[in-house]
Amino acid sequence: MSFFKRKSQSSADLAFTRVRSAESLDDAALVRGLLRVVEGGPPIVPAMCLIAYENVFLLKAGFERIMKGVPECTPSLENIARWLEQQRTTFTSGSFEDEANSRRYFYFHIAVLLSITHARAKERPALWDSLADVWVALLPGAAALRKTLDTTQLWSPSETDFFDNVKSEKDGENFCLTHIMPPELRDHKKISDWLWRDTPPALREEIEASIDEIIGRTK
Repeated sequence: MSFFKRKSQSSADLAFTRVRSAESLDDAALVRGLLRVVEGGPPIVPAMCLIAYENVFLLKAGFERIMKGVPECTPSLENIARWLEQQRTTFTSGSFEDEANSRRYFYFHIAVLLSITHARAKERPALWDSLADVWVALLPGAAALRKTLDTTQLWSPSETDFFDNVKSEKDGENFCLTHIMPPELRDHKKISDWLWRDTPPALREEIEASIDEIIGRTK
């Protein structure tokens, strides 16, 4: 399944003048929108968003290729988000193909908006604290990655090869924490609190104290 096989529009048509752009949303609005999608629902939704997010760089490369020579549409993340949002509206039939493509465009749109928010946080580091809430909401999807990949046909083999070593829920969590999640968030308190969610506070303090002691002895 490829984004760039559909030829119903020429490259010059992709100026997106009628589509609301991501840059028109402030930081708080972007975070709220992301949370509305990934928070509190079935784990398959954040799992799908994580799969799409891991493939954004491939999407960007394809977009850059088709936009070459179209100066009115630079291959920015904001323009990719607008293109995805616009193109999704073209899949209107009840066919399996249109339904699958509509879902793919939706998940990639969310993944690109997440990437845009990350880029903003690099310029405004205070935004990472709000993004930690988004990633806490994504982590149940990390645990559901293997099951999601095994039960959906939405993704091509080239889009799922990254997850070959994810065999269990724990593998999914570890892959997300060490590879997918931005390094700026891996030691964030909200992420740590989520990881310790099933551990009684007193036991957590005891374990953390023991770890600190071991680390201190090895320095």
